[in-house]
Amino acid sequence: MSLKAIIAWGLCLAGFIAVLCCFPSIWPLAGVDVGQPKSGYIERAREVLTERDIDHQGYVPFVSLAVRDEVLDTLQREKGLEETKRLTGEANGLVRYYVHFKKAGTPKTLTVVMHPDGRLIGVSQAQDPDLDKGGLSAEAFRDLAHQQIEQTFHIDSEQLTVVQSDSSTRDGVVHHRLDLQRSFEGSPSLNEKFAVATGGDTITAIGRRIAHTEAATRESKRLRGPEQGMSQFGYLCMGLGLVAAYILFLFQLRGGEIELIPALKVAAVMFAMVFGSAMLDANTRYDAWDPVWPRFNAWVKLISTQMLLAMWAFVFGWALLAGGTRAPGGGLEKTASFWEYTRFRWHLPEVGMASLRGGALGFFCGGVVILMVLGFEHLLGGEVGLQPRAFFLSMLDRQIPALAIVLFFFPIAVCEEAGYRLFAAMWIRKLTKSKWLAILIPAIIFGLIHTSLGFLPPENPWWGRALVMTVVGIIWGWAFFRFDFLTVVICHFMADVVIFSWPLLVSEYAPSKVMAAIGISTALWPAGIWLASRFRNRPAPIER
Repeated sequence: MSLKAIIAWGLCLAGFIAVLCCFPSIWPLAGVDVGQPKSGYIERAREVLTERDIDHQGYVPFVSLAVRDEVLDTLQREKGLEETKRLTGEANGLVRYYVHFKKAGTPKTLTVVMHPDGRLIGVSQAQDPDLDKGGLSAEAFRDLAHQQIEQTFHIDSEQLTVVQSDSSTRDGVVHHRLDLQRSFEGSPSLNEKFAVATGGDTITAIGRRIAHTEAATRESKRLRGPEQGMSQFGYLCMGLGLVAAYILFLFQLRGGEIELIPALKVAAVMFAMVFGSAMLDANTRYDAWDPVWPRFNAWVKLISTQMLLAMWAFVFGWALLAGGTRAPGGGLEKTASFWEYTRFRWHLPEVGMASLRGGALGFFCGGVVILMVLGFEHLLGGEVGLQPRAFFLSMLDRQIPALAIVLFFFPIAVCEEAGYRLFAAMWIRKLTKSKWLAILIPAIIFGLIHTSLGFLPPENPWWGRALVMTVVGIIWGWAFFRFDFLTVVICHFMADVVIFSWPLLVSEYAPSKVMAAIGISTALWPAGIWLASRFRNRPAPIER
């Protein structure tokens, strides 16, 4: 092994150690465990409904996770990371699970809102067609509302300020609503709000949440303006690039320069993976089902909608892989190991080494990201944000989330690397005669697009995300030209799976840990199979 190879593997090992030791410092988690099974929340929600004499027999439950991202950002600015982490461990609505219930044949829906540890945050009954006529007087309702807030949340309701009080009569049913609030933890920007509503003699809603003041809402939008603008510029560049790539693909197709069948097979598999991941999302099924419809209608709507949403993996994946394979300057050579990988020839050296390099390079990138983020923290006063948030929630909400993460992010890795590296980089190098421009331009666009993705570090300064992801894109571009397409696909895939599996990996629920570990390991399966085949086929020592 050459000195350069020893240094390279040493840097990857250093990155692995950095990830093991420092990953929690750049992706800190809120003070909750979101890896617990959904069945526990459903059981607890049914207990709450039973305690309140709310009929829930025959109702179908759905569970979703919600996090108030912008409120967390404000809290971190005002109180720091550790205090914000402590506050997320309280049942105040910063992190909450919704358990929704629907029943065939009735528009009535039930919702129980709870903290991840099972404490109650709110209950509601919406669109109940069977409310009793008439209702409470305004005075009786106010007394009931204060009583309910004190009993449910164990606070002195007299310390709250009334911000809204409404009464109306609809179809002979008297409806009341009372909203009260207080400053949250002394913050000048946040209020803790409590609401109680009745319809007839029934309490139809009671809950609490943390919200910005109007001035703070405007300020939050203003602060996000620059990062949103930079991100949208990145998306504009990517959109123009995709149009150019598709036009080039059509010209290649007309000229008979490309093979369609291998790329078509892979694109079909990627479509199935994205579609399968979407079908694991119980909330998508919940939204698709209007219980006054026949259940068949809901399934047709769900399947058709998700098929259309998954078409990007088929359309762009097919075009980018087919066209990129014949990209000028060696596209066919760069994708050779990838095609062997898709044929499950994982025992081949070129496939096994790409898997091993991709995994090692992923840890090296992790180490680089950690160094950069820590540099922002110590040199510029930067900070990281509590997780999970944003797109994290979509993955964690799905049934068998570890499987959904693998199914979704492999097509993402293939399509992005086919676009940024295989197609864009190869054509840019041909047009500019510069390999470094071919590495840098896609990396910059990659960084710009990720500017507004708040789950990436650092939280502040916001432009730090663009810089960090640009550097990662440069590393992947270098690896593409130095090695091959499969290496960067494996590296990209592993990075995504590690990030999105992180809340599951540190959960106290053992099955979540195991499933997350298995999901992360999938990127390295070809390397394991190749190494095992080498060991098995090693010649026996010669007896003397």
